[in-house]
Amino acid sequence: MAHSVDFSYIDEARRSAAAQGFASGINRAIHAGARRFEQSRINGIRQTHRNGDKVTVQDKEAPPLWPRFSEIGTNRPFFCGRDGVIKYDISSIEAERRNGYAWYGGWRSEVASRYSRWKERWDPDRIPGS
Repeated sequence: MAHSVDFSYIDEARRSAAAQGFASGINRAIHAGARRFEQSRINGIRQTHRNGDKVTVQDKEAPPLWPRFSEIGTNRPFFCGRDGVIKYDISSIEAERRNGYAWYGGWRSEVASRYSRWKERWDPDRIPGS
């Protein structure tokens, strides 16, 4: 299941928080989350299948991907098999997990687009008193 953020709910929270004087904290949290999305973006790779196995290859023309999991602080993608041991090379986990799970995806591109629209509306530099 792809992870996403519904910025319509955040808009409602922002309106409610503004009425109560909490808007600047919410804005900071949203901006921090968006920075995290941007920092974890990976350019120049794509996933493909070779001989029934999912592999990651270099491709400078590929659209951006985001890892399902990445370390906070380094944004280094990590993977794990059913044993729960963190691995940094997707080929190090068993084929069943490597091929049967969405370790990378483009699902977060929608988050970036929604954040951009949200920022146009709620950017604190454009809102007096924020």
